[in-house]
Amino acid sequence: MVAGTRYRFWCGRFHEPAGQRESHSTATMEACVKLCTSKPWCTMVLHGIFRETCQLYDRKVKIEATPPQSSVLWNSAVNDQA
Repeated sequence: MVAGTRYRFWCGRFHEPAGQRESHSTATMEACVKLCTSKPWCTMVLHGIFRETCQLYDRKVKIEATPPQSSVLWNSAVNDQA
């Protein structure tokens, strides 16, 4: 739970990275998720594993769905608002 919103976190797994609505520089996944929680439209984040990139998405992804893609580039989190 982050600020009352339930998230599911995935290490090294992610949904399609194209089409982010916003991109920010954040040092941690925690900061990235807090940024998402502050946006009423944000339902998913990708945070760079080796870079301080936070991408915010307005995408309808079920919190139970295992992300189909995997690599050492991204960690992801999906909230239950999607």
